[in-house]
Amino acid sequence: MKKQDIILFVGTLPKRSILGIREYEKNNNKQFRIVILKDSRKSSVYPTHYDSADLVLSCDLSSRKALVTTLLPYQNDILVLTCDGDDIVPLMQKVIPHVPYAKTPTVTSLSWSIDKILMRERFDSHDKTISPKTM
Repeated sequence: MKKQDIILFVGTLPKRSILGIREYEKNNNKQFRIVILKDSRKSSVYPTHYDSADLVLSCDLSSRKALVTTLLPYQNDILVLTCDGDDIVPLMQKVIPHVPYAKTPTVTSLSWSIDKILMRERFDSHDKTISPKTM
């Protein structure tokens, strides 16, 4: 297997992420490729720094076939998959099954992170005192 060096952002690439990755590279003598995977069906409502990415991939994220075709050449190189913003999480959940060697949260754990009812249920199962009371 080739060296995994791609940090794959789904949807957007925030400036703070670019700066953080580049600083980490400098401090740790490592090098990563920053790649954006964007949905070809819609434009981002957030500032996305395409010119700072090493590569921008575009496909219909609702199509399994398009995802497979787009990601296959990079599948073994993807180290981690990430996104910025709760509204992007559903797109990221569609990508996770197609990057089997990448470090990702599970699709289920992402659901817990954006659904407040599921999140409270998880908190309650761990420690009832950390979850706010509901009406």
